Amino acid sequence: MKFFFENENYLLLVDGRFIGSDSVYEDFLKEFKSKGTEAIRKINGSFSFVLLDKEKEELYLAVDSFATKPLFYSKTEDVFVFSSKIQDLLSEKLIERTFNESLLGLTLSLQYTPGSETFFKGTYLIEPGQFLKYSFKNHTLENELYTQYEFHPVNESDEDLEEELYGLLRKAIEERKEKGTIASFLSSGIDSSFITKILMPDKTFTAAFDHNEGIFDEASSAIELSEILGIDCEVVDINGSMVYESLPEIQKSFEAPFGNLSALPLFFLNRAAQDQVDQVFTGEGADEFFGGYDSYLVSNKKELLKKTPRFLRNPLISISSIFSKSFSKKLANTWLPVEETFMGETKIFNHEELKNILNSPYDDYKNIKEYINPIYQRFENATDLQKKMMVNMEIFMVYDILRKADRMNRPFDFSAEMPFYDRDIINFSKKLTDDQKINHNTSKVLLRRTAISHLPDKWVKKRKLGFPVPLRYWIKEEKFYKGIYNAFTSNTSKKFFDQDYIIGLLKDHKEGRALNHRK
Repeated sequence: MKFFFENENYLLLVDGRFIGSDSVYEDFLKEFKSKGTEAIRKINGSFSFVLLDKEKEELYLAVDSFATKPLFYSKTEDVFVFSSKIQDLLSEKLIERTFNESLLGLTLSLQYTPGSETFFKGTYLIEPGQFLKYSFKNHTLENELYTQYEFHPVNESDEDLEEELYGLLRKAIEERKEKGTIASFLSSGIDSSFITKILMPDKTFTAAFDHNEGIFDEASSAIELSEILGIDCEVVDINGSMVYESLPEIQKSFEAPFGNLSALPLFFLNRAAQDQVDQVFTGEGADEFFGGYDSYLVSNKKELLKKTPRFLRNPLISISSIFSKSFSKKLANTWLPVEETFMGETKIFNHEELKNILNSPYDDYKNIKEYINPIYQRFENATDLQKKMMVNMEIFMVYDILRKADRMNRPFDFSAEMPFYDRDIINFSKKLTDDQKINHNTSKVLLRRTAISHLPDKWVKKRKLGFPVPLRYWIKEEKFYKGIYNAFTSNTSKKFFDQDYIIGLLKDHKEGRALNHRK
């Protein structure tokens, strides 16, 4: 959604929207004039905006606290340009097509690209909670961080918190509902199920795949819940041929290499919904704010392992690596500090593999610790869970989860709403204790307790799947395999990669010697 507002003092452009009454934009301009960035902290909504102060001849740019609506910019000596899409800047020849080789290894390692740098040198992303001021008079650019997430756990009863959370979710959904046909994207998990139950949309959409061995089936649960709620459910059937044909369009939307497989079903869900609905609601954000990842959970075995004397830990890790690297890694993840072991939810290629894969100068790449260490330093006195959550919130969520949500919706002509990113819900999540987020083998404890009286047990207890994709099978199909093989043997591939090595990865996967579909 794009919004344009102008008066005698200001010109305001908004990508996304501010939640509030019809006068919300005028109210913001009045407060911004007197309080500056303090006014931005009070905005509720997913947004990026550009504001021109006509009198001062200054341009202001800002994104919300998690950059849900990306905004890119580039500055030379006397020229400043910006856009929500790098492609717009390229097509107008406003930026140079100079490849940023330092990001390739980092992106292959993670499946996404963190930080402000882009794959085009000199073009940057405004980072979460950032406010930029550009002066037309002296061509200077100033940068200010106006907000950051912090934990403020309080001692409140679960019952009171459950009631408060349910009220906040209802309010967030109601404030975002527009006129027209409303739908939800429904998986089998608690997040989208709870949103759907409160929203009661006109219809739901879910994805089904041509390979189903249980781990890929979310459609049956989505259909069942829709029937219980009396809502029409459209199943979007996805096969390997469809995905292969659409890959160029999907990849181009990201404007950088991107490897999160859940982008694939999200693209097809958006495409199916385009001509049928005016608005879609999703469950993004619940995992990040309420503790939804398996990497947060602590098993009874880990509790026992933690009682091992510290002086024995490193020797045991070294000895175990001789017999089993995977077991040695599990020990390290249990015994070593979080700062040394937790890099976020995804790790595709390790350092040794990248040295084998990348040609010079692309093998001299940025390290993820460059982005993560400042977070650990800022939260050095926090709990292990809080540290993990902040790494995921400020890195994985921003540059993977939210980028996927925005880029897969942007080509289509309807708005996608994420109620869990409501300002009041985000603030609510800050006051939860660790025990209200995880409890041994249970994630999102308080959110699940809140949903108990509104959803059947099956959905409250369901583990997160998030539209798992059967790419491992599709790659073995002749069309898919041949397409990848041709790309890997191309002159473009030869510039960046050791072709024998990456072709070996592909062949090993097809012939069943390794499970390399993510790589």
